[in-house]
Amino acid sequence: MSISPASLSGNPMRSKETLSAVDKAMLVLNAVIAHESSATLAVLTRETGLAKATVHRVLNVLHEHGVVARTEAGYLAGEQLVDAGLSANADLFAIFRRESTPFLLDLHRASGETASLSVLVGDTVHHLNQLYGHRTCRLPEQVAARKTSAESAITRILLAHSSRVPAAVARAKELAAARKTGIATSQCRSGVITTLAVAVPHASVPWPVALAVTGRTGSLDVNSTAKSLRGTAFAFAKHLRVVATRASVLSQEAG
Repeated sequence: MSISPASLSGNPMRSKETLSAVDKAMLVLNAVIAHESSATLAVLTRETGLAKATVHRVLNVLHEHGVVARTEAGYLAGEQLVDAGLSANADLFAIFRRESTPFLLDLHRASGETASLSVLVGDTVHHLNQLYGHRTCRLPEQVAARKTSAESAITRILLAHSSRVPAAVARAKELAAARKTGIATSQCRSGVITTLAVAVPHASVPWPVALAVTGRTGSLDVNSTAKSLRGTAFAFAKHLRVVATRASVLSQEAG
């Protein structure tokens, strides 16, 4: 069970002053994972309710162990944490990365912004592949599909097409709207970053798949990007069906 400021406030015997080092580490790590993109030290300090110096010290330790990565924009989930979550679906994830790259390249060239492929497995959103430039956004490898992260267009469109929505997500109207329109849009809390996401229809896998473009608000042409995303999603879905058919034929011939 994850630790959150809310759970602490509900237990008078568990004030922040009495938290163990492990409690503080889990509190900071959960805050990092809950973000779709890099979170700054100031944001993590506010969300955990811990002292800024404590959060910084914990982040340094987590970084040393590879579970948190540093970027110019802040902190996100590190390679060690990502590797643990990917092992069960490693083969399928590898195929998706390989086959999605040409399609993401088209989106990146058309928009000039970050193009990404994501899937929802259980309660975790995995950003499997992304193409970005020197001055564009970078997404973390994975993020928990919690109530806060459901504010993200990527998580919202994935949840909208999922048969299993985490109990913590209480955004029925927004999910219904995303399912009806086939597209979700969101901005980060500061409003400077905009994300558009669409579901990949009939992707021939047991979990929902999404394509997205993330860029700076104002420089991202929403209408043009939405059109490109829809077209690319259908093209990628068709490509995946061809890949699946080819793999099935080869498997039968080998048998």
